Amino acid sequence: VEKEFSLTYRFSTYQIASGSAVITYDPELFEVVNVTNGGLLNNKLADINTDLSGAVYISFVGTEYATKYEFVTVRFKTIKNVTKSSKITFKATELCDKDLNAISCSDYNTTANVVFDEAYVGDAPKMSISAEYNAANIYGSYSPPNLSSKVIFE
Repeated sequence: VEKEFSLTYRFSTYQIASGSAVITYDPELFEVVNVTNGGLLNNKLADINTDLSGAVYISFVGTEYATKYEFVTVRFKTIKNVTKSSKITFKATELCDKDLNAISCSDYNTTANVVFDEAYVGDAPKMSISAEYNAANIYGSYSPPNLSSKVIFE
């Protein structure tokens, strides 16, 4: 929990002038820390939207090629203490070269494995136990003080 990891996405060609992509992930397991433009986006107008939980939306347009293959690097943080595997999917759409010729790109899946950390207590439920004893009814007119205890586990 609260461990960070990065995924860097690269294309096999730098001759991409415009397009869009979406990276989807399980919002119950991960949150996006930040997204960094790769060299492929140099001299291009790019919009990266991380406002919607569970997805990163990227659109870009340009008239020149950068000579770099790296598209973006996404830094994630784990937010739930469980043992679970989850897919993070990258899907590029509407990719075009400078002459507006379409470029196809297969989806790419990454399997992220989260492992339960027994030492982590940050999201463990807090527990409270309360007990009270009143002896007034046992002793008739004599009322000893009430006995009570309270234990809180945090």
